[in-house]
Amino acid sequence: MSFLHSPPQHLARAPTLRFLVWITIAGTFPIHIFVPALPDAAQDLGVSAGAMQLSITAYLIGLSLGQLMLGLLSDRFGRRPVLLAGLLLYVLSSAALVVAPDLGSVLVARVFQAIGGCSGLVLGRAITRDTAGPDRATAQLAILGAAISIGPAFAPIIGGQVALHFGWRAVFVLLACMNAVLLAITLATLPETHAGRGDINIRAYFQRILALRQNSVFMRFCIGGAFATTSFYAFVGAAPFILKTRFGLTPDQVGVAFLVVVGSLTLGSLLASRLAGRLPVQAVVRAASLTMLAASLFLLGLILAGWLSILSLHLPIMVISFAIGLCSPFAMSGAISAEAAAIGAASGFYGCTQMGTGAAIIAATGMLPLPLELAMALVLLAASAVAAAAFCPMPRRWFSKR
Repeated sequence: MSFLHSPPQHLARAPTLRFLVWITIAGTFPIHIFVPALPDAAQDLGVSAGAMQLSITAYLIGLSLGQLMLGLLSDRFGRRPVLLAGLLLYVLSSAALVVAPDLGSVLVARVFQAIGGCSGLVLGRAITRDTAGPDRATAQLAILGAAISIGPAFAPIIGGQVALHFGWRAVFVLLACMNAVLLAITLATLPETHAGRGDINIRAYFQRILALRQNSVFMRFCIGGAFATTSFYAFVGAAPFILKTRFGLTPDQVGVAFLVVVGSLTLGSLLASRLAGRLPVQAVVRAASLTMLAASLFLLGLILAGWLSILSLHLPIMVISFAIGLCSPFAMSGAISAEAAAIGAASGFYGCTQMGTGAAIIAATGMLPLPLELAMALVLLAASAVAAAAFCPMPRRWFSKR
């Protein structure tokens, strides 16, 4: 996908950076805004906590599919029509969630909502590469990356307040309205930015993705990065139920609790931006994954000892979140740098693997026949162990700065 790795020859008229930020945030916002409402939704639909967690799994599956396909489709048909179609799908699926009668309907609608939301996540980056030179594109992509981290920090607070006062379905009313406005703005203001669209060899694209499996350095970064960065979803899926049933927190209080945790992740991301180019990629991802492993072991020990409290739950999770924020950009950079001849395919494969792993982590947390807090800690520990195992035996050449 040429827009991922070569600067545009003729720059199109650029949309505002504010617009690009909003369509980018739209992709991940629905994960976190719904989290405080999960217990209420489970009670209303008459399903278990583990079953309701599948609504997050379904969303991550949709993001995984979108990561693979939407950039490719926009190369063929253009950025504007694909983004418009994605936002329309987002609005319609959000409206379907407002009236969904059962869990099955919720899960199907969440997959389509994620595919629609992913259009902004993927095409925000693509439009930036279409309309900005290399230096400006780098600066704008950094802002979009920060938006992805900062947006989810406030989403649980908004979702908690909406669910507390208007019910869990009102969260999707809000999402439908917000993205209807975004759809109208896109329709009225966004020009086509990809002048070089044409026939795309889909078979060759997927052959490049399959060939990536032969690159051991790429696969280690891909697997390690996927398990490290999405281990957090074990907490995302389980914490609302733990905080409500064990500690009696209301949806708005759950939202505040998530702000503290996601804030730690954002701090890790900010530190990563300062360390980029100063420390070896492998040294950072190794230190981050081992920190996650140690904090996960500590959390498991606290739970087994019966010392679970709001503080003892959040302190290790904050350490893990900080390490994830530190690890994430380095892992992605290492993966893409390991296969410079196929950056587009590497980026799509990495994103798909990351979201697919997150979906599996949430599903495993809900399916284990254990108390939810114990299942969460064990899945966190297992994911951290896989990440550490993937990162630690890297070739020596990856100790050089990247």
